[in-house]
Amino acid sequence: MKKAAFVLALCLSAMASESAQNAEPAQQSPAAKFQETQALAERGDAEAHVNLGAMYRDGQGAARDFAQAAAWLRKAADQGNASARYNLGLSYREGQGVAQNDAQVSSWYRKAADQGLATAQEALGKLESRDQAAPK
Repeated sequence: MKKAAFVLALCLSAMASESAQNAEPAQQSPAAKFQETQALAERGDAEAHVNLGAMYRDGQGAARDFAQAAAWLRKAADQGNASARYNLGLSYREGQGVAQNDAQVSSWYRKAADQGLATAQEALGKLESRDQAAPK
């Protein structure tokens, strides 16, 4: 469980870091960055959906809210964002913001894996190995 949370944080942090590298050099407060990201997300920007989900999950610029994090990840996942699909699968696995649901975990991992996301491919392989090893 801790490993999954770490992987989730790592994936979302890498995406947030990439966005930050493309941002203007001036430092923004967490609240200002949250408001800017929220405005982009509300206009349909899939990358902003992922980033806003991470901000809600981590409590950056807004109160921590796993349900909001999952909702924004879902918007990005529905737009085909592989990282969002994987992270939404993690949300279902951990029951963070959504009810724990193994079928949803598998579905979202598979969608991300089919897009070539190595982390999702590895997670899906582990999930399938575990399922095959489980007593029937």
